[in-house]
Amino acid sequence: MRLWARHVLGPICAVACTACSGLIGDTEPGPLEPLALPPPIMVKSSAPRTLSNTEYRKALSSLLGYPVPASLFAGWTETLTYSGFDGVLWSGLSGKATQDRITTVDALLDGVVASPRVMLCEPDDVSGEACAGRILQRFASRAFRRPLGETELAELAALYREGFSLAQGRVPSARDQFHEGLRVAIAAILLSPQLMVRVEPPPAEGERDLGAFELATRLAFFMTGTLPDDELWLAAESGALVEVEVLRAHAMRLLFTRTADFVDTFAGQLFDFRQLATAGAGTLAHEFYRESAAVMSEIVTRELPASSLVAPGFTYLSGTLAAHYGIGPPSYAFMNDDMLRFETSERGGILQQGSVLSLTSTTTKTSPTRRGRWVQGRLLCKTIPPPGPELLEQITSVSANIPADATVKQRVDAHRKAGPACAGCHQYMDPIGLGLEAFDMLGKTRAFYDQAATLPVETDSELLGQPFTTFQELNGLLAKMPDVNTCLAEKLVIHGLGQMPVEGDEGLIAALSAPVDGHDPSFADLVERLVTSTPFRRIASTPGAQP
Repeated sequence: MRLWARHVLGPICAVACTACSGLIGDTEPGPLEPLALPPPIMVKSSAPRTLSNTEYRKALSSLLGYPVPASLFAGWTETLTYSGFDGVLWSGLSGKATQDRITTVDALLDGVVASPRVMLCEPDDVSGEACAGRILQRFASRAFRRPLGETELAELAALYREGFSLAQGRVPSARDQFHEGLRVAIAAILLSPQLMVRVEPPPAEGERDLGAFELATRLAFFMTGTLPDDELWLAAESGALVEVEVLRAHAMRLLFTRTADFVDTFAGQLFDFRQLATAGAGTLAHEFYRESAAVMSEIVTRELPASSLVAPGFTYLSGTLAAHYGIGPPSYAFMNDDMLRFETSERGGILQQGSVLSLTSTTTKTSPTRRGRWVQGRLLCKTIPPPGPELLEQITSVSANIPADATVKQRVDAHRKAGPACAGCHQYMDPIGLGLEAFDMLGKTRAFYDQAATLPVETDSELLGQPFTTFQELNGLLAKMPDVNTCLAEKLVIHGLGQMPVEGDEGLIAALSAPVDGHDPSFADLVERLVTSTPFRRIASTPGAQP
């Protein structure tokens, strides 16, 4: 484990060596080729961001000191997603979304006044105002992710007094009245825009450095999907967090001590397996989630190349998963609910995990095109738009003319060969999808589509001119593609900066994804480079400002 800097994001340097003409005493050097300058790294503007449903739930859990049940959010309006990530840009709150929050907060208020993390003191007089002031100041400052102003403190004190007064005559004791006053003020905090929206005010012109509390918030949500923890808060309070080395150290601390949060927040969203986290314990869906999270956590903590997520050479199995996949240790090797590490080339890669394989299928069949499109978008950052009306009509026509006894590969090839408009997209999606046809809708390997073993699965295809016949060979081809590292860097920028990439971001993405000592960067390298970069620490009044 490392908690220090090893690589510093800076100019990309090149050393040019003059060539000798081969004649001793020749003092006239040959002409030098001009060096290509690296793309500039642009400082981005900032935009308000709504906390996603998951971020809001985790923020409430952090404030209250206990996990808020996910079941309270089951009926909430879904958060909008952008490039695989949620809560990117301010989208406003509908009437239902507002009511969702009010209902949930109301259900939590009894737990608030019973939480040791919230109740810092007991009132020493009838009014309880001094103790309430201490509780509310700390609670609100952590919720708003910054110190409070005098006006805000006065407003919270007024809310407490209002709740206290309304409780007089309705509840029997001064302690109960104290709790009622707190309920009113804390409810206002939990429903306030200062909690639910992240704002980084832009400068009137030019650029500005983010303040310590802004950096703490940006880093905390990037790494853990929730509010700054106590150590990060103290670093912001002292002002030390604005120093690059301190910021770097806290990023590495969070990465290696809260790996599960980083994996869930970043990889879980990017590869979709986070949506299985709330499946019932012991269900196959939840075991899929545990497998994906455990594999990704090891890739992070061992500082393996980030591209190894395609083919790490190992996986984690529970007894349920081992039986489902038909691999792994015998059943008696599994104790309780533990997962065991198992070396294999058949599983472990993100494309061979039951989570991704099931989420990219329907309940009744697989789709090479659907899986291939998912891989292109999530692993290679190639956006393939849905077909328009004219193309849909062409697709329907082609489908109607495919023989009923055609194989899956013949059906896919028919669409790919239907014309330039179809081939332009299918040539990128279908080969990858065909390579994954060896897995069924629940991620089990198969050699045939039918139980009678009359319809064999065909996985042979080619990727960018390179032929393959098995998914292991497909993994090898994908792992060698520089697009994997570039795409991971791009996704980190989207997640960390809260904006889709625009023209001018090429310099930052290239710097993040550059090799480290001749090897692909690890997730630690990618995170460290982004967090210490200028675009993470500064914002501009308009997009595309120069550092």
